[in-house]
Amino acid sequence: MLLSNTFKCCISAIVSAIALYYAFDVYRVGWFFAILSFVILFNAIGKTKGIFQRMSCVLLYLIVFVTLQYSFLLHVSIRHEQLAFLMLFIVVAVYLAPMLFWIIFPLSYPVESFACIFLISEYVFAKSAIGNQMFQLGIAFVDFGLLKWGYAFVGPWGLSAVGILLSYLLYKLLFSSCFSVFVAVVFILCIASHVELYSERANESRSICVSVCCLDNVSEIESVLFETDCSADYVVLPEAMLSVPEDALAINPFMTQLYRRSRLYGTTYVSGFYTYSNGKTNNAAVVSNYEIEFLRSKKILVPFAEYIPCEKLIKKSDFIMSHLPSPLMRGVGSDCFNDGVACFAPLICFEALFSNYIAHLCRVGAEVFFVSSSNLLIDSEHIEKISHKIMQMNSLVTRRSFARSSEHGISCIVSDGGAVEVKPSCSKAMITCNVILNDELTLYSSYDIIIDSLYYILNLLMLFLVSLKSKQRALVIN
Repeated sequence: MLLSNTFKCCISAIVSAIALYYAFDVYRVGWFFAILSFVILFNAIGKTKGIFQRMSCVLLYLIVFVTLQYSFLLHVSIRHEQLAFLMLFIVVAVYLAPMLFWIIFPLSYPVESFACIFLISEYVFAKSAIGNQMFQLGIAFVDFGLLKWGYAFVGPWGLSAVGILLSYLLYKLLFSSCFSVFVAVVFILCIASHVELYSERANESRSICVSVCCLDNVSEIESVLFETDCSADYVVLPEAMLSVPEDALAINPFMTQLYRRSRLYGTTYVSGFYTYSNGKTNNAAVVSNYEIEFLRSKKILVPFAEYIPCEKLIKKSDFIMSHLPSPLMRGVGSDCFNDGVACFAPLICFEALFSNYIAHLCRVGAEVFFVSSSNLLIDSEHIEKISHKIMQMNSLVTRRSFARSSEHGISCIVSDGGAVEVKPSCSKAMITCNVILNDELTLYSSYDIIIDSLYYILNLLMLFLVSLKSKQRALVIN
């Protein structure tokens, strides 16, 4: 009987992990898969008995979900499979660490305590040295119309909590005598997902025309850029288009052509380059027009790919060090650029995934964001979809527009209200539309650190109250 129950819990954990994976992979109904995932997981957890079953259920859930999310590592690291598996192990370990409290110390309210622990775990992972927001539940609700307005006030973490609360409500209704109420709530949620309540948009009198490049190689880009007229104020190009010595950037033939086009049409070009000097490499965003050239090196680097996290510890392992590429230089100096038309932040790929960093850039003056990205190395459609959803989420959080050019990925323009102005499936060489500028700060943009801290403290407080309630219940039973 015990083995039968353990088997059922493990199967439920696997199904839950797969459902959560699709919550990040599909559009419009991602929220449905997210809620479905946790309803299944809560049911499995509610039936677990003892440390072994809890550990089996949660560990299997994490392993399946993290492996699916990071499956691109298995073909990116085709020559270093051990390193790929090591990274998967590290991610699972970081996520699992807060859950050990829940596993080791049985509570009378396992579902409620796990809900708190999960929210704490995703927060800890996102804030860790190797973390990011790719696993954050709040991302799945960017297409839920009625909840979109909430991002600007409580940020992505608040929407994670809403997702868990909705899942818990439906779990309680489904596995009780209130099945008719459960069906009614699901019906209401489906309707609410199509009801859009936007706060007032930015002043539409301040707008710019932006073009985003959707091509995948330099020769095609050159033919389109240099053989057609350009009416846009800004043109956004992909990441790492060329690799040139930093002191020779101004005389590079491609940059010279951009300079000439800028003089002819008054256009500012934002592109990604690898620049190197003194044996060190930068992943940089280059802003170029006929009056000035601005180079901004990437500040948020990809762990294990562009920098070594926990360097003192990692350097003690010859195996890990032998498989890591040479780290890049971390950028310093200004993040935003004002050319008199707009104040914008030129970001490189990974940097656009962090809501706190985006909020910081808004506080220092960014009115719009231009993102140069590349999917050539990773070659993962799933990761591109997550990046696209996070960009939508950050546009809702900050009420800023984003223009993203991605090589072999999703190139698009997202408005300040989270609407995709150009669909990800667009196959044009260049996509162009007007983008509204906004210099106003949302509540989350202004106080993101305080809101995040309060969120974390409230989750710890909720976990403490559940633990206290469990202890009181145990005393009553005894």
